[in-house]
Formats: sequence, C-alpha cells, structure tokens
Amino acid sequence: MHKLGARKMIFFNTPLIGCFPLARTIAGGVIRKCGDLLNEEVQIFNRMLNHQIQFLSSSLPQSRFIIVDYFKILQEIIDNSREYGFEVVDHGCCGTGMVEVAVLCNKLSPLCPDVTKYLYWDSVHLTEKGYSIVVDHALEDMMNILV
Repeated sequence: MHKLGARKMIFFNTPLIGCFPLARTIAGGVIRKCGDLLNEEVQIFNRMLNHQIQFLSSSLPQSRFIIVDYFKILQEIIDNSREYGFEVVDHGCCGTGMVEVAVLCNKLSPLCPDVTKYLYWDSVHLTEKGYSIVVDHALEDMMNILV
C-alpha cells in the first residue's frame, strides 16, 4: 500500500472474540461466559500488531498510522451494555443466537423480536446498532489522535 502511495492508514485491532456468542457457546461453559483464553490470545496478537505498527512508523516517518482499539471499544460496549440500550450481549438475534453465522441466518431462521436490543446479529457479527456504536467510538479515537 505504501508503494502505491498510501501515507495515512488506519488499522483496527482484533476485537474481543472470546465474547462472541459462538465463543461463549464453545468455551464459556453452561453459563456462557466469555472465553478468557481466546481474549488473552487476542491481546497477545494486538500487542504484536502495536509493535509492528510502531516499527512501520519509525521506518516510514513520512507516513501516519493509527490503530483503533476495537478490543477496548467492544469491551466497553459489553461491560456497559445497558447504557448503550442493549439487553442481550451473549447471543445473537438470528436463530438460537449461539452458533448460527452468515448463511445459517436466512429467511428460514427465526429472529429476535427487537434487533435493537441485541449487540450481535448472529454468533459473530454485530447488529447495525452495534457497528454504529463501534464506528462512533472509532471516529472519536481517530479524531483524538489526528488533532
């Protein structure tokens, strides 16, 4: 990308995947808590990403790199879900909300009564409202860094 002329790049780190409904189903036990091991691995990856971006910044001083902390943003939304208007953060709106992903959510799948109350659409993707909140936080983070 740099060779093609890109000088300003924004990276989103990896989100809190241990709290995705699918991860809760697989690794969260009967109470479907967040998968701590998955989140620890994500944090290791995100630290490595930060170091790599710092290296790129020092190697390409005429460039500007920004990392949006998607992990922290999603954790904030989950930890304070009621403040954001979410009633359900541990399973998705589509189907059972525990394992269905992408094509498994289709016109034959039952849906929740009010998608705006759910953080997740399926077992890994956020709802439109969820993504909107993430983007609002990301824009705020980017503006704080750019200004």
